[in-house]
Amino acid sequence: QAERFAISHSTGKIRFHMEASLHEIDGAAESFSGGIELGPESSHQGEITIPAVGLTTHLKIRDERMREHVLHVEKYPTITYRIRSISGDVAGLDSGTGSGEVQLNGDLTVAGVTETLNIPAAYTWSQSSVKLVGKVTTVACPLMQLRDSTKQIGTCAPRGPAQVAERRRSGQGTIQDGLGTRGSR
Repeated sequence: QAERFAISHSTGKIRFHMEASLHEIDGAAESFSGGIELGPESSHQGEITIPAVGLTTHLKIRDERMREHVLHVEKYPTITYRIRSISGDVAGLDSGTGSGEVQLNGDLTVAGVTETLNIPAAYTWSQSSVKLVGKVTTVACPLMQLRDSTKQIGTCAPRGPAQVAERRRSGQGTIQDGLGTRGSR
């Protein structure tokens, strides 16, 4: 039977790390929400929604520039990750016990740009709750390119039309969530 599990900033974390030209930057999503359907008869689909203004690097001026020049929060107020399917040890994940590894197969939309993003993740069941931890080590640069500005922020600033599609930033993101209890919304 399919069951929906809630995803929330109250039970989990979304963090990111990226390398800029002279330093490294760590940040986090201050809030997010969503859910995922699990169980033997489930679709194994879900969604995580992050208010774009809720991403922070804990440096006010950098956050303001990121929100205005990179994320374009007024035009694109949310960042979404839509889970289309889960692969790997799906039977173990659906069993409600133990631990194992799966891959979340989905699409990430940032600032109006959608790209496929598959996230390797480890799961651990504890009673009626499941903890799911995923890590992404590279995200395509077009998700973070500067659309309306020639200013360079980090290593993703476009240098020419051909390079925009080819450049990739060095970075990693972590999604960690205790998905809550069975049937929670």
